Amino acid sequence: MTASGADPCGTLGRTSVPEVVTPQARCANRDALVAHDRGDHVEALAGFVRASALTPSYDIARFNEACALAKLGRVDEAWGIVRTLLCVDLPSFAQRALHDPDLEAVRARHDVSGFVASVAGRYRETVRVGVPLVAYRAEPVPETGGFGGPLTAQAGVWLHSEGRFVPLSPSVRVDSGDAPIVAPLLDLPREQVVVVTTPGSGAEGDVGITTRLRLFSVPTGELLAEARVPGEPVVTEVGWGAGGVTVRVVDAQSSVGSPPRVYRLDRSGLVPTAASPTPTFVRVGPIGWWLRTETSTPRSSSRITLNGVPVFTHRSDDRRLHHGAWIDEARRVGLVLAADWGDCVAPDQYTLAVVDLAMGRVVREVRGRGQVHVMLGADGALYLQRGEELLRFADPRVDVSETLPSGLGITSRPIDVNPHC
Repeated sequence: MTASGADPCGTLGRTSVPEVVTPQARCANRDALVAHDRGDHVEALAGFVRASALTPSYDIARFNEACALAKLGRVDEAWGIVRTLLCVDLPSFAQRALHDPDLEAVRARHDVSGFVASVAGRYRETVRVGVPLVAYRAEPVPETGGFGGPLTAQAGVWLHSEGRFVPLSPSVRVDSGDAPIVAPLLDLPREQVVVVTTPGSGAEGDVGITTRLRLFSVPTGELLAEARVPGEPVVTEVGWGAGGVTVRVVDAQSSVGSPPRVYRLDRSGLVPTAASPTPTFVRVGPIGWWLRTETSTPRSSSRITLNGVPVFTHRSDDRRLHHGAWIDEARRVGLVLAADWGDCVAPDQYTLAVVDLAMGRVVREVRGRGQVHVMLGADGALYLQRGEELLRFADPRVDVSETLPSGLGITSRPIDVNPHC
């Protein structure tokens, strides 16, 4: 058996987001699977190779190719492909490499479990310095119309100094809805990531959204729990508490001022709880707002506190305003976002204030129209997503940015449409 080695992968992840898998590639892979199931591994191998040639980043077709090679006795070739896939996307392929019966001969000759463990160690080091983002590609809009077709997305971290995206969850595909939305939330101490998906909302009067939650272990991608949020949530917030994942839901039918429903997500699904809200949330609303908040009262004010002492407060009496506050205590900088959904005539608008915590005052203000998603990264940079454009400001106080590669975002494919209209 081969040894796992001290440095199993030269690099992890990708420098670009995988391209959309073409219909021809999907058909070739599907036909090859039929041949594989009936035991014609020669024909299956040719089909998997054809699928990979049509879409070179079609990783599952490459994995299937490894399975066919293994069944044909070409074990070392199969292992070479599996090794590469584990370095590129450990969360999607670790469980397959360890348990797929087609790779039994590979596991008999090579130390697959040792290699997975070694790569997992490298992933854990990477997660601690990366910025949580989602990588996504939208398939072409179907002929029936709508705001968009199926969406393939994956939670991960962006390593800006190396220009690479390292996956933290298996890839997910959202097939239904007018404008699918995917957002990630990383719980670094527990080595878990929640992937929040909604089918989007575009139809007139369609305020309620079916929100689905998947909890994965980091970095080997085991599915720990999944659930659908019941009712018709206008806003679903997902955060971390002492007991794990906390989900807070505001219903479409709830009266103004009524308390939100709160759940705990565990292996049995969503369990109602009276636990208090946690300080960090992903918020998924009808039009895809993504806010990470320190302290926030969405309809009245947003406040930044430092060691329990308020240093900046933004207030508004406008009921449509949504607020978020972020803080980087080490770098003494904070953000306050005030966003207005607009109405059926006026567009969405936002104001982003950059706060110097030492002075307790705004040092930079950004105003714009449409939706915006912002956060302070672990690297101290400000990440601002407008539509499908993701900008990085190395110094949040300075209006100098660079555009990150296409297909990376704080949330996937936000849309500038008010579902109430």
